[in-house]
Amino acid sequence: MIEPVSIPITLRPILRKSFALASCMLKIRPVFYPFAAIKEGEEYRCVFSEHEHFATDPSELIEILQWKLIDRVIDKPTQSLLAYAADVKVTTEEWTSAIAVDISDENGKEYFYTFSYHLVNGKVCFKGPLSVSN
Repeated sequence: MIEPVSIPITLRPILRKSFALASCMLKIRPVFYPFAAIKEGEEYRCVFSEHEHFATDPSELIEILQWKLIDRVIDKPTQSLLAYAADVKVTTEEWTSAIAVDISDENGKEYFYTFSYHLVNGKVCFKGPLSVSN
């Protein structure tokens, strides 16, 4: 079963900024390209992989981004976010496009969310966060 969950207030700004970028990306191309974001002090930075032409599978791009995040945030009190495409089963027979988001807070605590999305009149609408429970 999929049910809504809440997001800690301190993580909402990095998530909002990441959704703005994701919306722009989804308006341009129908396939979601994975990216990462980092909050360093009061500044937010995006991290992309320049290895897209070497990767043969989307999971390779995600792994590259994970290592880039580790290199950038190791031993630093910072927030980081990794966003990538996912498909979420909403009923026993229905799937929907979604963005999976892994977020780490300044203390190293990790959170995982999924947000379904669809395009309405050229605008990207996100729904969620959703969490899978048994």
